[in-house]
Amino acid sequence: MKVKEVYRRHDISAAIYFDWRSRYGGMSAQALHRLKELEGDLSQCGQTPAESARENSALKALTEPKT
Repeated sequence: MKVKEVYRRHDISAAIYFDWRSRYGGMSAQALHRLKELEGDLSQCGQTPAESARENSALKALTEPKT
């Protein structure tokens, strides 16, 4: 089966297919499953690490005594 037939059968564009292939093409099924788990955990967190760090520094600045 040719690549064109695959993305036509699944109703996706060639750009989407090749983007997916560049991101996940070399991964094993186990690694891909783990990546999806981690992405799900991160989305449940609600904050990115940068947002958390910014919030922590703001709280620290508020709680420190002024000199």
